[in-house]
Amino acid sequence: MNLRLSFSVICLVCTSSSQLCAQVQDGINPQQWIKSYIYDNKGALKISKQELQIVLNLLYFSFARSSITLDAQDDGLHALATSWQVFQNIIQLRRNPSKEIPYLIDGPTYTTDMKSLFDLQSKHYRIGQTYAIALEAVAHGSLINNEHLAKGIQALRDDSRTSIVHALSNVREYLDAIFHMRSPEDELNPEGSMEGNKSYVDTLTKNFSIGDYIWALIPNLALDSFVKTDNLTITMSEEWWKALHQLLNISNMIWKSIERARAELYLEHYKAVYLEAQSHHIDVESMTIMFDEHGQIETNTQHDLLPDPSTLHIPA
Repeated sequence: MNLRLSFSVICLVCTSSSQLCAQVQDGINPQQWIKSYIYDNKGALKISKQELQIVLNLLYFSFARSSITLDAQDDGLHALATSWQVFQNIIQLRRNPSKEIPYLIDGPTYTTDMKSLFDLQSKHYRIGQTYAIALEAVAHGSLINNEHLAKGIQALRDDSRTSIVHALSNVREYLDAIFHMRSPEDELNPEGSMEGNKSYVDTLTKNFSIGDYIWALIPNLALDSFVKTDNLTITMSEEWWKALHQLLNISNMIWKSIERARAELYLEHYKAVYLEAQSHHIDVESMTIMFDEHGQIETNTQHDLLPDPSTLHIPA
């Protein structure tokens, strides 16, 4: 596929990603999981209240990890695009400052966007670290001694992996259809399609070397050649930015499918366990967050409450 022509196709993929994300739910039933591992058929807890708090913490941070990734990656790409526009304004006007500026960027808005991006990146790191610590403590530490509950947590993680496989399968089929990558032979040999993709990428990278471009600049620094070279630099910046931007768009779309699948699974389980506990008069409103990015929080310094699930949502 011609790289220039592929831009419009990639845009179609990215703008259709929300439709794709809506197709990746795999129908895992939280109530069935609760009855298997948390409550019996009579509504009695199969686990201790401390273990219930641990389960809610793990479910919440598993959801929060996916939710913040969805927010951060979209804002990150927007901020990256704005930063490139700022630099492009510089290189397009440095030779002829009388030209009209190509990208109008509001200074206060730019500053706000960059601050928001940095805050999101910091939050993404903190939540990711907290999730990793909570998972390690629950899945591989000594917090859970109940073997049946440990199996339930492992079963839920297996369900999460299954939802990711489903999401990736849908993404691949969707991309293959749009890019027309599959041939009848590929249907018989699925690896063939992937080999074709690798060959296409290899061809692109072999056909252009940034080193060739830089060496070509050196003998062309006469005034007329310099103008042509500068124009080429501006044009290449535009074209390579388009390619990078669309590549990152596709990457975001793939991760959006994955993280929405994970977020939906864990949020539904968090809601179900939280509401089930409420219905059996357990004071979940007083249950605290047990972990932060530094480790497990001492019991007497746990002050932040686990959020009510009605306040949580999956980013669009």
